Amino acid sequence: MLRKSTRIPFLSDKQIYHAVRMESGKGQAVRYAIISIPVNRTCPRFVKLPSPEGKTDIIFY
Repeated sequence: MLRKSTRIPFLSDKQIYHAVRMESGKGQAVRYAIISIPVNRTCPRFVKLPSPEGKTDIIFY
C-alpha cells in the first residue's frame, strides 16, 4: 500500500526491474523500492547456466 504522497515512478518497456521489500526490525514500518537493472551486451537478459552434458539450462535474468 502506498501513501497518497508517494509518487509512483514511470516504468519503461523493455527494461528489467527488481522490487524490494525492506524492514529495519520488528515492529518497524515496511518500505518498498523499485530498482532498475541495466541491460546491455555485457549483462544480457538470458544467461546460460552450467549444465550437465547434453542439457542446456538458461535463466531469464
